[in-house]
Parts: sequence; C-alpha cells; structure tokens
Amino acid sequence: MTYEDFLKRYHFDSEARKSLVGTGGFASVYKAYDTVQHREVAVKIAEVKHEKFNLQYEKQLVDELDNHPNVVRYGNCYRFERIPACYDYAILKFYKEGNLNEAAGKYPLTLAQKHQIIEGILKGVAHLHKHHIIHRDLKPQNILMDFEDNRWVPKLTDFGLSKLSDSTGQSVENSAIGLSIAYAAPEQIQNRAIRPNVDLWAVGVCVYHLMTGELPFQAPQGRSLQSWNIEVSKQIVKGFLPAKINMIPEPYRTLIRKCLIVDNAKRAQKAEDLLPLLEQEVVEIVPFIEPKKVIPVPKKTTDTSNSTPYRGIKIAIGLVILLIMKLIILAKEGLLFF
Repeated sequence: MTYEDFLKRYHFDSEARKSLVGTGGFASVYKAYDTVQHREVAVKIAEVKHEKFNLQYEKQLVDELDNHPNVVRYGNCYRFERIPACYDYAILKFYKEGNLNEAAGKYPLTLAQKHQIIEGILKGVAHLHKHHIIHRDLKPQNILMDFEDNRWVPKLTDFGLSKLSDSTGQSVENSAIGLSIAYAAPEQIQNRAIRPNVDLWAVGVCVYHLMTGELPFQAPQGRSLQSWNIEVSKQIVKGFLPAKINMIPEPYRTLIRKCLIVDNAKRAQKAEDLLPLLEQEVVEIVPFIEPKKVIPVPKKTTDTSNSTPYRGIKIAIGLVILLIMKLIILAKEGLLFF
C-alpha cells in the first residue's frame, strides 16, 4: 500500500488537533475512519528511530501471543518514507472510553468495578509473562478501557519498550530510555538488571492510584520535570509508602504492599500469585472518627432558699414585720389604745 492509498482508506479530520487522541514518548495516536470496514479506528504513528523500538517490532511481538481479552492486538502496520524521516502507522481498535486515567476521571467507579479492572490488569500481565514478555512501561496511559457486557475490561497496550525474558524468568538487561518515572521500579531507576516482576511494581502503583486518586511517590507540583523526576526517584528507591495506604480496603492493600517492595527478590514474583488475593472478601475500611470531647456541665448547687416551704416562711415573717411596724406607727399617733 502506498501512502496515498493509505490516506484514501483511512480518513482523518482536516484539523489534525481534532483527530489527536493522545501522545506518548515515542508515538502519537489519532482517530480515523476506515472506509473499507466502515468503523472508527485508532492510528498510532511513530518515527522509526531504532531497530527494536518501533511499531513494526511491537506488532510482531504481540502477534506471537495467543489472543487474550486484556491485551490489545494491532491490525495492520504500514511503514512509509516521509522525507526527512521514516514512519510506522499501526492500526488498532478505537476505544472511546480512553485509557484508565480517563475512564476513572469520567466515571464514579464502584469498588466492584475497580475490582474488575485490577483483576483484568493482573490477568493481562500474567499472559505477557507466560509468553516471556516484560512490558517494562506499564502505566494507566498504556491501559485502554473497554466496556463489554456491563463490565470494565482493561486492555494492556504500548509494548514499544517491552523486552523478552528467558523461560526461567531470570534478570535481563535494563534500559532507562523512555521510562515514566512515577511507575518505574527501583531497579529501573538505578539501571540494574530487571525481572518480569518489574511489571508488578507498576501494577502496585496503578492500583494505589486507582484506589486513592494519588500516586504513592510524588513531589510538589510547580517544579521542572527534571527536578520532579529526581525527587520521585529518591522516594521510589527508599520505598516508604504513604500513611494513606492504611485506608485502602483489603485485599487491595496487601496486593499493593506485595508489589511495592524495593528488593525485587522479595517482591511478588508472578501475577498468578496475586490473583488468589482478589478471591478474598473485600473488607471496607471504616475511617476512625475521634469522638467529640464532652465538656462536663457543673451541677447546680441546690438553693433551698427558693423552695416552696422556705418561701412561705419568708412571706410570713415579712407580714409579721409589716404588722409590727404599722402598730408602732398607730401607737405614736395615739390611735392605738390598750
């Protein structure tokens, strides 16, 4: 297919910005209309700069996998020489709900729906690892969301930075190119060898973010990207989790803790080992509310002077006094005779 034939089949909006769905470190994604299959599709476009980090390699990698509901598959992938560079154009299904962050921002997801999403992510990661693929850049932007049969179905995508591991799951060479620091494991930041469970660290960050709306490792906003990355990297290497993790219900809290262990030898090794956790009963956390301090009201001392019996005596004494005073006045005026 020539580039001209490509543009005849896939129609883009005349204003590129209206077709743009999103951009990443290596590629941009546009919405287009397939005039042959009569449906909207997503077209991922990336400049070919590396022998391995390109869309044709990514498509080949995914094509070798068995079909899985939680992994995105590409349709065709075309390569065109567009002076002064060469570009790959990969076709995939258009997911109108967007990625995980976008779906979570648009819809008030229930705990049951979050459970569906977490389970789907783990199953997708397990499928990749079964075929010896380490994603290496798992994050919400690389998890597309579909809504099928009244269920949320996460779809792992963007395998441009993926690596192949051997059947033993031992460490493989690492590279820090193009990583998203917020979701990177300590061994990636320190440029050490990685294992498949580098993806489980990213799962832990994704689950924490889904449950709290915040990242477990972050720096104040307003800094430059380089400064922000340096600060967050320091936190990741230390691995101290925020106190907010204690407000996340079980079993998700335990899942996060098993994933976010700095030492990858002690971290959860396989996604299959984490899936049984999701079969446990969900235990909601009831926030502790400190009871209001009750200020004791002092008891009033009993004033017996106003009680009914005493009030009568006081009145009687007063009348007697008045009577005596009147008698004295009459006696002085000679009007009182004895």
